Amino acid sequence: GEVFPLRVRSAALGISALANFGLNLIVTALFEVQRESLGTSTVFGIFAVFSFASILFIQQYIIETKGLSLEEIEQKLDQNTK
Repeated sequence: GEVFPLRVRSAALGISALANFGLNLIVTALFEVQRESLGTSTVFGIFAVFSFASILFIQQYIIETKGLSLEEIEQKLDQNTK
């Protein structure tokens, strides 16, 4: 949450928490239906594909912020948007 500017931090964290819980609810609600219709192996295979795609997305588009000050993070984000 520290990446968000102060003026939008509380709203941004609220939206991200809502999205996280909402998507978790959807996955949980649909899991049993998918398992019965597709089979356990297929459902976990789908989870594996999405996990692998997430890794590729993170490696490609998310900047490393470890050990950086907020100013350095903002500077990197500004460089990536230009």
